[in-house]
Amino acid sequence: MVWHYSLPLMNSVNKTEAAVFSCRLCFLRAFPFISLTCDNASNMNVAARNMDIMKFGCFAQILNLAAGKLVYVNFVRNWLANIRAIVVCFKKVRLAKVVMGEMQTRFSIPEHRLLLDVKTRWNSSYLMVERFVEQYPALLASSADPRLKIAMKTEKIRYKHIN
Repeated sequence: MVWHYSLPLMNSVNKTEAAVFSCRLCFLRAFPFISLTCDNASNMNVAARNMDIMKFGCFAQILNLAAGKLVYVNFVRNWLANIRAIVVCFKKVRLAKVVMGEMQTRFSIPEHRLLLDVKTRWNSSYLMVERFVEQYPALLASSADPRLKIAMKTEKIRYKHIN
């Protein structure tokens, strides 16, 4: 049987050890306490080592860190920058939203708005790319629409045809 117990945020080894020790006292009678799953902070490493407990890093945090590093690969960074530029372009021009809506209806694509990523949200780049892929046929058709080309020129927005 696995029990999950959330500890308060600790910033020192002694506080972390005390919290884990009190948790052990609560559950030790009924269940053996042999491992700890936590973030990869050094205080957690030291506390687990001092208490002779196996420590497992949080998979979600490790995945988040790996995904964060992937954004710095040149190919991925350029790819995201191009998608970001297209999304910003479609968000700035009112006519682009109208044309996009028409194309979504024509191609029977869900009428979702494009999403722009935010650095502080770890999954926002993924959501932006996912929505871009979902809306790609409508984006492609919209970018070829002559009304949109004229609107981009009038609003002095750098226009990039999707291909």
